[in-house]
Amino acid sequence: MWVLLNSDDEIIQTWNRPAPAKINGVIHKASIFNLWDASQLAAVDIWSVTMTNAPKDDNWNFTSSPVLAVTKDGDTVTGVTGTYTSTLKPFKDVYVIKVASTDGFSVGDKVAASGTYSSAAKQGNIISKDFTGEAVEIGLNVEITKGTWAKGNTVKGFNSSGNALSPAVSTTISADLKLLSRGKQWDVTQSVKGTQKSKLKQYDWYYIRKADNATAVPSAVQTYRDGVRTEAARLETAIAATTTIAELRAVDLNDGWPEELS
Repeated sequence: MWVLLNSDDEIIQTWNRPAPAKINGVIHKASIFNLWDASQLAAVDIWSVTMTNAPKDDNWNFTSSPVLAVTKDGDTVTGVTGTYTSTLKPFKDVYVIKVASTDGFSVGDKVAASGTYSSAAKQGNIISKDFTGEAVEIGLNVEITKGTWAKGNTVKGFNSSGNALSPAVSTTISADLKLLSRGKQWDVTQSVKGTQKSKLKQYDWYYIRKADNATAVPSAVQTYRDGVRTEAARLETAIAATTTIAELRAVDLNDGWPEELS
């Protein structure tokens, strides 16, 4: 990535890949980004961005576009850095909860249906808060981690540590919940189901043949298919027992499947 600075050392343009660049009325070919050295580029106020970190695995994380910052030594520009911000994807499913008011609730807060978070039968994490598209209806997008929420339930606010917000924040769910996105626990479970399906499918023809002309299915095939189902059930049980992304990532989805038949 490269950036163009103005006379006040502010970023006014970015390039993710080489492209023709118009600078001070002069159009430069895209090749300058590869052919010119750092001092030549700096002479026309182009700086290569140095990343301070790498984006995390996007299978498990949401990663923002890098935040860019101009570094200086006194009045002299010494470089431009970029920093990614990554947040874990929700572990559980996220639902749109339409509420009477979102005042006082913040992204990153927790919610519960009673005044004590730790013992509440309904719990969740606020992933985002937004208008739902209807002018008079607003909503909280909540990763529901415990219980089943419904219209009419009370929603009380807590900080990320589970302590009640002060002053107290409370509202009421005004409509039926809508599924916004699936959590990673659901995603990983579907991956196991997909693996099971693909492993069984390649031997389906034995059972089609048996139904068609009564040719017996080899015992090894039945044993293999039983083993596939057993392993899939074991993995799904292990996945269901996880409570965090770290625990979920530790479940080895490749170990334990029976060997393919030769």
